[in-house]
Amino acid sequence: MRALILVFTALLFGNGRAVAESCPAPPDVILAPVNIVDVERGAVRKNRGLVLSKGQIAEEFDAARASRVARLRPGTARIDGEGAFVLPGLFDMHVHALWDASAPAPFFAQFLAYGVTSVRDMGGDSKTAIAVRGQMARCEINAPTIWFPGPFLDGPQPVDPELSIALETPEQARAAVSDLAARSVDFIKAYSLLSANVLDAVVVAADEQGLRVAGHVPAAAGVTDAVLKFASIEHLAIEIGGFCPSSQREACAAVFQDMIAAGVAQTPTLVARETSTRIASPTFKEEPAVERLPEVVRAYWRREQKKGAARATDEWRAARRQSLAHARWMTGELSRLGAILLAGSDAGNPYVEPGVSLHEELALLVAAGLSEREALEAATSTPAKFMMRPDLGRIAPGASADLVLLRRNPLQRIENTRTIIATFKGGLYIAPPATE
Repeated sequence: MRALILVFTALLFGNGRAVAESCPAPPDVILAPVNIVDVERGAVRKNRGLVLSKGQIAEEFDAARASRVARLRPGTARIDGEGAFVLPGLFDMHVHALWDASAPAPFFAQFLAYGVTSVRDMGGDSKTAIAVRGQMARCEINAPTIWFPGPFLDGPQPVDPELSIALETPEQARAAVSDLAARSVDFIKAYSLLSANVLDAVVVAADEQGLRVAGHVPAAAGVTDAVLKFASIEHLAIEIGGFCPSSQREACAAVFQDMIAAGVAQTPTLVARETSTRIASPTFKEEPAVERLPEVVRAYWRREQKKGAARATDEWRAARRQSLAHARWMTGELSRLGAILLAGSDAGNPYVEPGVSLHEELALLVAAGLSEREALEAATSTPAKFMMRPDLGRIAPGASADLVLLRRNPLQRIENTRTIIATFKGGLYIAPPATE
């Protein structure tokens, strides 16, 4: 496999430009033989070949025909895939990469190195988002496909004032949604302290603008509001108590079924829960990879870790263990009942590292009861459908050339998603993470 990596590097290594329709297309590639992971069928198409051209998958063929395909495409780079397993590019459906101007470039580099070719950023600094979009349009930065909601919409005393718009009245809500729509946000992020009537106004105004609402279901709202009005609920919780208290599991099935019937997706973010508990220890040691991130990120993470460790008591840790166990149970039960599950890490929160945390989330989904296929669907085909992007999350002619090449089959063991040889984003080669 080292020879394969060297060939990729020599022929295809990009110069940091964005993969965008207006940017020069990467070189065409014939890649064979490979084994294509068909996530939705839970099967592998063995001994296949792919032609990547103009940012798309142009052709899939029997690898035995590789020489003939190459003759028909003179000048196209032919790469020996050495039987690698090819997975659609991964989605991380809950990240925070745009909260500081120094964060996007290193975050994006880590996402792509770990095979995360699409992200849903769940709120950050609007100026940073605008700057990043400009850089992508000018082909100045290599980035995953990204969706962004703008600032959080929160109550009159927001949880995070720097990243929020404070709303007290329905009139303010309508004006805020109109302003965000004019800024071309991709969806609306509702947050924890909205009142019920203001949330109603947010949802109505968003619908009028053709925008969906996702986020934290506010404490003042009930399960009915969540079922009727949200595209996705983050962290499996209505603020303060949740929609399925651990003491009332027998009553959860009806709530789950209502949400499933309404098509409300769930983003569990189990890895964020696990990480916030793990780092609240005086013996916690950060990974060397953290040094790749900007100083402002490292400083924030270190401050939060120290505060968490200082306030963590034995009672707190016991309560966290119970909460984590309940979240895992909820995830498994929602999957068993057929809920829409989206894989999301909450990367950007303290020590939830971009890229690698998505792989940790996949492992936690399997530990919660999902099969390997179901966990992979939550990071490929399901979010592609949720975001209404049929060109993503699959490997077929006409789809975007967003691919992850792996040494081992992820359908057999979910940890195999970390055996990364290379990533392709729109046909552009991305080197694997140095630590893998």
